[in-house]
Amino acid sequence: MTLPPLLARIVARVGLTGLLLAIAIFIAAFQSVQLGGMRIGPIAVEGWRPKAVRLAQELKAVAAAQDAANARARKDHARAEAAYRQLAQRIDDNADAQTPEAMAAADRYIAAHRVRAKTADCPPGGTFTPAGDRGAGHAEAAGRPAELDAPDHKSDGDMVVVSAADVRICTSNTLRAEAAHDWALAIEASSAKVMR
Repeated sequence: MTLPPLLARIVARVGLTGLLLAIAIFIAAFQSVQLGGMRIGPIAVEGWRPKAVRLAQELKAVAAAQDAANARARKDHARAEAAYRQLAQRIDDNADAQTPEAMAAADRYIAAHRVRAKTADCPPGGTFTPAGDRGAGHAEAAGRPAELDAPDHKSDGDMVVVSAADVRICTSNTLRAEAAHDWALAIEASSAKVMR
């Protein structure tokens, strides 16, 4: 086996031991640069150890940033939740404040529109008038539009009677529905501010 001419001249000058020593030094220097890095002027090689330290610091910084973001998100969520609770409480308080006035108005309506029972001196029963035949004295028969409160209005079977308890229930339900509507509008407006 013959050595290439350049390698043969090097071996002749330094000997085989010197060549092996030079190769060992080169490998050790290369390994040292890979592990620890090297910087000679504008040339820089990042070694594995400095790179590992740098990446560990970056991971710590990312974890710290995530923790800070989570803390801010929890704080923002708690603030929004408190604002929504205050909003709901304000709507409930407004509805509670309106309840006595609305119930008083319902009671006035009940008193003003009460249907009175027949008196004892009225003969029982009455003549039956088929639906649609309202007689000549009725507003529709006279060519006028029908009015509930018209003076010629007579109970002809089309009347609906609602109990006082039902009027109060409807009033209470209306107050609740209006409060829920106000709450939904307020939540929508509050959420729109957050989204901007």
